[in-house]
Amino acid sequence: MKYVAFCSFALLLGQIALAQSVPVPKIGGSCPTGTYSSNGSCVPTGNTQVYWNGGGPCPQGWVSSKGYCVR
Repeated sequence: MKYVAFCSFALLLGQIALAQSVPVPKIGGSCPTGTYSSNGSCVPTGNTQVYWNGGGPCPQGWVSSKGYCVR
C-alpha cells in the first residue's frame, strides 16, 4: 500500500513540474477556464498553467476545471 501511495504522489509531483503555459490535449467536451480550444488542444491564456488530472483533486493553489488542474 505504501508503494502505491508513493507512486501516486510521485506522479502528481511530476505532473505539476511539467505544467507550463503550453497547450495540452483537449480531453472530453470543452477546455477548462483560462484556456481556449485550438486544433484539438486547450491553449492557456496569459500565465495560466494547466494539466489533465482526470477529475481528481488538485494540489493547493490549483483549481479543478473540467478534469484539469488550472492556476
